[in-house]
This record gives sequence, structure tokens and C-alpha cells, in this order.
Amino acid sequence: MQIARDGFEWDIRLVSDDTRELDDSPYITSYTYRIVASRPHPSETEQEVDEEIGSVTAYRLHGEGFFDPSFDMVQEADDEDAGLGEVAQAFYGADDPLEGITDDKYTLDVLCLATMRLDKGWRGHDLGLRVALIVIRAHGQGANLAMIPSPLEHREPVVYEHGMSEEARQEAARKEAELMKRGRAKLSRYWKKLGLVPVPGHSGMLWHNGAEKLQHRVKAA
Repeated sequence: MQIARDGFEWDIRLVSDDTRELDDSPYITSYTYRIVASRPHPSETEQEVDEEIGSVTAYRLHGEGFFDPSFDMVQEADDEDAGLGEVAQAFYGADDPLEGITDDKYTLDVLCLATMRLDKGWRGHDLGLRVALIVIRAHGQGANLAMIPSPLEHREPVVYEHGMSEEARQEAARKEAELMKRGRAKLSRYWKKLGLVPVPGHSGMLWHNGAEKLQHRVKAA
């Protein structure tokens, strides 16, 4: 795909860093990509200019693991990533997978978009949505899609100055929580452009029943 920026047409591609089954977790596969932008060098004799502008990590949870008595999908997912553990709990935590989420059990597989990072200068082009669709096309066939929106940049932890009163500490913590809440809400609105909807009973988590159904949502991805 291409993005017009700074007077150049940039080619955006995903470069695989790692695809692996997790150690001792045959039913969880991780995918990590670097997001790279390339443009021709101003001098035709020079190589093109490459710029790493972000990264994305996704996991596929293979539903057959739910039926393996020797495998704890929720625990294994949580050991890898806390957000992935939340997704596994939502989809596999009940006795009946997807119970309370949908009556249409399209598939027991789940593709989880776990993290995405984009440099500030590259935001605002719906690039995140387009990158997500590339990952979905590559790894989401026959799977549900789930994600937990979180701020693109981790904020610094609350700093409590020496001598702060308990009331001041509580106010600082409240403001930090409010900023995180607003950041997550903003990203939720962004990702809903893909057609994602909230998971019933799991505040802040988004999903779609059938990942490949989202392919038409962003043009020319």
C-alpha cells in the first residue's frame, strides 16, 4: 500500500520479525512485524530510503486447545501477555466457548491484535486500520477478531512528591486514570471503524464475528 507524505509516495510494507508457536503452547501462535516505509532516493543512483515507522504483534488462539484436557488456554495466554489472557478468558473462560458472546459460533479460533505502535508523524492516515487489515488477511481466515484498545504510548507512572497529602495522591491517581480512560475510549472509536463491537460483559474489549468479513472496511489496504 502507498501513503502520500512530505511530497513523496511512500510504500508501506510489513516485515516479519517472528512467527512462532509459543513454548509449551501448541495452540497459540504469535506474529510480530515491523512496519517499514520506503520511498525512492532523490538521487536515482542511490538506493531507496527505508524508515521503520512502527510495529504490530498479533496472536492466534487455536480453538481446539479448549478441548485438550492437558492444556489451559486462559493460563497459557495470560502467561504470554495480560491482554491476551483477558481475551482468552472472555472467549474460553466459560464451560461453553463463546457463551454469552454470540449464539452464532462461527469458529472457536480467535485472532488477537495485541499491540500496534506507530510513530507520531505517521498517524492520521488510517494507517493503523490498513495495517490491521493486512494482518487479518494473512492470519485471520476462519477466526474471530478480538482486541483490547490501549494508549499507543505508555504514560509515565504517577509520581508522588515527597510530603504529598493522601488527598493529593488520590487526585493525581484519579487524573491519571481519567487520562487512560479517555485514551482507551478514543482508540475504541478508531478501531470501531473496522466494524468491531464491544464484547458483552467485558468492558473495553472489542471483537468481530469472523475476521475476514472486515476486509472491505478500508479501501486499498
